[in-house]
Amino acid sequence: NFGLLVWSTGLAPNPLIDSITEAKKDGRTKRTLITDGHLNVVLKDTDAVDPDVFAIGDAATVVDKPLPATAQVANQQAKYLTRRLNALVRDRTPSKSPFKFQNAGSLAYIGDWEAVFDRTKAARGPKNKETGRVAWLLWRSAYFTKTLSWRNKILVPMYWCVSALFGGCAARDLTAALS
Repeated sequence: NFGLLVWSTGLAPNPLIDSITEAKKDGRTKRTLITDGHLNVVLKDTDAVDPDVFAIGDAATVVDKPLPATAQVANQQAKYLTRRLNALVRDRTPSKSPFKFQNAGSLAYIGDWEAVFDRTKAARGPKNKETGRVAWLLWRSAYFTKTLSWRNKILVPMYWCVSALFGGCAARDLTAALS
């Protein structure tokens, strides 16, 4: 018995998802659990929703609404589920509105101080694409603004400078020394 399970995984198929036999799974991959719009897991035999079991991130897919397996989706799902669980804990009725993914665009570092930035499918804001150093600067600023703690807001730029001056090995050595 437990009160809350928080689980984070890597890219490899996870044996925990494989071992869950009661939940309905994506017919294509068999590796993701099907959820309803409120991120509750759908049961395999009855197609009923289990009100006490939730799945988010790349362990789950919303029925009839495939979403990309990205941190952006998982982050928005986590925020939505946090609001829902907080309402349940406080004996309030959770919002009736289902989860809706708000695409903010895609950003990827490709090496050698270059990146790719694509907002053509973004839900709000300008629809544009950037590549090269401009996209790299956007990637760095997005990464920095998403850094949560003050400690990391100081350390991350320091690692970037050490890495730029002395190479990636020196940054790893600095990380080990500060740990």
